[in-house]
Amino acid sequence: PSSTFNLRVGRRLSKHAELSLDVFNLTNRQVNDIQYFYESRPDPNGEVIADRHVHPAEPRTARLSLRVTL
Repeated sequence: PSSTFNLRVGRRLSKHAELSLDVFNLTNRQVNDIQYFYESRPDPNGEVIADRHVHPAEPRTARLSLRVTL
């Protein structure tokens, strides 16, 4: 199992506008987002290998959003 921490802060600018900042993987942990165990063939001419395959979690990332409603 793995854990990552995300952060969201927001500010209402007016009745119709809101600004928010999201920071994903706040601590920048290097963990696997998901793991699979299945057979694959890394070399097209090689043998089939049953092994663990992983998808690493994204590094620290930020997103700034402006939401406007009419």
